[in-house]
Amino acid sequence: MRNAFYKDKVLEGSKRWSLQIILLIFLTMGSLLIYVTNQREFFVSSPYITSEAPKREFCSAVMSQMIEKKLSFKLMEEGLFELVTRDNYAALYISGKEQIKGIWSTEESCKVLIRGEHLRAFDFYLDNSGQYPFYYIVTKITEHELFDKENN
Repeated sequence: MRNAFYKDKVLEGSKRWSLQIILLIFLTMGSLLIYVTNQREFFVSSPYITSEAPKREFCSAVMSQMIEKKLSFKLMEEGLFELVTRDNYAALYISGKEQIKGIWSTEESCKVLIRGEHLRAFDFYLDNSGQYPFYYIVTKITEHELFDKENN
């Protein structure tokens, strides 16, 4: 009799153990499903998400291409592109040895600080209508030097 009782207890224990394992698997799968479905809400519109970083990245790319003298026509208005690239970028007085030291952005523009022989800053005024390949396009460039050319 002892063997029959023991077998019944073992069978009952193994059924309970199997049920617990199946329940654990379903709980794990449910938790994983909830986690995965909530991950898709990462890009919810929020006042804390701005386009400032991409704007600065765009301005950095424009300045880098101007320094390397390999400017893409897709980044500027046609007339401005012709003016900048005319005579091997002579209008900008860029030697190709300059380095970008800082970038700041506002609603309609960004300022790029470069260091060559002198410290210089360029303001890129942007149009962000969204119809351009890179969302922005440079419409105007102004330059500011640390020292006036008359004092040099």
